[in-house]
Amino acid sequence: MEMSPDSFPDPPQPGLEALSPNTSCHHFPLLVSSSFSRVDLFNGLLGPVQVTALHVTRLDNVTLAHMGTADGRILQVELARSLNYLLYVSNFSLGSNGQPVHRDISRLGDHLLFASGDKVFQVPIRGPGCRHFLTCWRCLRAQRFMGCGWCGGMCGRQKECPGPWQQDHCPPELTEFHPQSGPLRGSTRLTLCGSNFNLHPTGLVPKDTHQVTVGQSPCRLLHKDSSNLSQVPRKYFVEELECELEPLVMQVAGPANVSLTVSNVPLGRHFRVDGTSMLQGFSFVEPVLRTVQPLFGPRAGGTSLTLEGQGLSVGTSRAVLINGTECPLKRVSEGQLLCTTPPGAATASVPIRLQVGGAKVPGSWNFHYKEDPIMLGISPNCGYTGSYVTIRGQHLTSVRHLMVSFHDGLKAVENRQCEGQLPEQHWCRLPEYVVRGPQGWVMGNLSVQGDGAPGFTLPGFRFLPPPYPPSTDLAPLKPEEHAIKFEYIGLGAVADCVDVNVTVGGESCRHELRGDVVVCPLPLSLQLGKDGAPLQVCVDGGCHILGRVVRPGLEGVPQSMLLCVLLALLLLVGVLAAVLVFSYYRRKQLGELSTPILTQPLLQNSDTSKPLYPWSAHASWVGVSL
Repeated sequence: MEMSPDSFPDPPQPGLEALSPNTSCHHFPLLVSSSFSRVDLFNGLLGPVQVTALHVTRLDNVTLAHMGTADGRILQVELARSLNYLLYVSNFSLGSNGQPVHRDISRLGDHLLFASGDKVFQVPIRGPGCRHFLTCWRCLRAQRFMGCGWCGGMCGRQKECPGPWQQDHCPPELTEFHPQSGPLRGSTRLTLCGSNFNLHPTGLVPKDTHQVTVGQSPCRLLHKDSSNLSQVPRKYFVEELECELEPLVMQVAGPANVSLTVSNVPLGRHFRVDGTSMLQGFSFVEPVLRTVQPLFGPRAGGTSLTLEGQGLSVGTSRAVLINGTECPLKRVSEGQLLCTTPPGAATASVPIRLQVGGAKVPGSWNFHYKEDPIMLGISPNCGYTGSYVTIRGQHLTSVRHLMVSFHDGLKAVENRQCEGQLPEQHWCRLPEYVVRGPQGWVMGNLSVQGDGAPGFTLPGFRFLPPPYPPSTDLAPLKPEEHAIKFEYIGLGAVADCVDVNVTVGGESCRHELRGDVVVCPLPLSLQLGKDGAPLQVCVDGGCHILGRVVRPGLEGVPQSMLLCVLLALLLLVGVLAAVLVFSYYRRKQLGELSTPILTQPLLQNSDTSKPLYPWSAHASWVGVSL
């Protein structure tokens, strides 16, 4: 029923009174349309893709849908209601602007015209071409209406190919192989990875159809267990093929090519496999064994045996045999093998053999089984990182290195540094351990182990922080001091665990520890020179020179004071000299005056007739009074 607009008057304007007597209800127009059910012909396989244009074309026996999307892409999909997946022919973008594809589509010959934004694009109905198929098997698996074929190493349509063009067969595609080296004498299990091998789903290889060659040597095909495929990502290859490589006598060491040839294979759904694929990169190597150490160990086994040489990691199998018993490998590298010796039946010298790929590597080595070491004790019961502990026991030299380990209840640290090896005694360093206990030390178990032989554990071992020398210089001795005093941080805590020796000028002093303070009386025979004598402290064999012990002498007096003293001495000497000179001249004058007075009486006795002068009488009186 069609209604006129007058049937639905406009609602009254705000503030105006409605014409209808019923002012509580206004009349509004309402259009109700019947709903149409939509059918998703792709069963949700497009996901979040929003289709804005659709054109369906029939090519031969194939129905092809061209769809434009809201993000400016074109999807070419083969429609098949019997499939639960989308068979994409192509998926490409019309431009970089990403504008939606318009709904209207036109056909011009073998092309469809799509519009996006203000541009029109011409899209081939049979697809964008064949050049994007880079391998033969992908090329021939393309939909037949695309007209793709293989043409001298590339994919294209027949009219685009200047040479032979075919759509019936493809060679296998070999992408990688491992291992990439093998022994020149011995077998190697080679795994080929690639696609288009034409293998049975169960892993079976058709008889007389596949041939693998490495250099001049054939590789015997093996049944591949499909449940034990390599963990290489599937994007690199599709199939795997295994073979056993046994080099011929004429094979020489060096690089070689790996080739896979497939022939006489029946035609498959799309094509048949026929041809050869070849890869470079394999090398035949002659393993060389140069050294084996150690050549002895306890009967209990457990000795870490190191074999060094060249090319020891080639191939896929290797074994170290001691008297015919396998030595389990712990580490494998190109130049080194590390294994743990098995127990021996008796103390004897037995042969060591190395096999790579089942073939014996040249070399003659013997391993000597010795008596198992017996651990009897560890002393002292305390120490710090790098300090020595003494291991006592029997047959301790049956192992190359004793292993000392400390366990604090949470973790264990170990060390194999031992010195002064004797059959009944070893000196081993404690492992590196950081003490974090609030009391300044950590209690734990100290153990010693000799390879696979029974060990010994010392419970209640105190691990202490290491002592360290002071960072300040020594103070000069005072004239009345006859002992040097200094602080050695942490020495008091470890004094009961290690030997401490203090020397001054090479002479030992009977030092005394007062906590971390060391008091060292100077030896009576020590003579401190002008430069002093060196002070050396040795803790557990590690010595440090802390400085020089100096007693200040004249060389310690300031130069100004020396100059004053010297001037005073010179002044004193000058005064003394002046006094002596004055005294000398004074006595000389007195001597000259006293000579005529003493001779005057003699003159009077000799000649009385001569008159006396006044001064002569005075002189005579003086002389008489004397």
